[in-house]
Amino acid sequence: MIKVLVADDEAHIVTLISAIFKSSGMDVLTAVDGEDAVQKAKNYRPDIIISDIVMPKKNGFDLCKSIRNDPDLFLTPVILLSALGSEFNKLNGFECGADD
Repeated sequence: MIKVLVADDEAHIVTLISAIFKSSGMDVLTAVDGEDAVQKAKNYRPDIIISDIVMPKKNGFDLCKSIRNDPDLFLTPVILLSALGSEFNKLNGFECGADD
């Protein structure tokens, strides 16, 4: 079964994204911030990580850097979702190692 890790500090966003993946038969793990997400990624080895950018403790950019610097996780696809739509934020996400 495909494991998806969803990281966002907004509970309603986590619920919505989780429901979409669960309806496709995927196993969904959730994290409330970037620090929580890195720990869960290390423990559960998700197949993909979907993360917000603006979160407490560790933002999505830092989460992505942590994943890319971990030899056991660096190939895990990371998608950053955010209301921050500027070109700068998109480029910064790619520079941090986001896949999309």
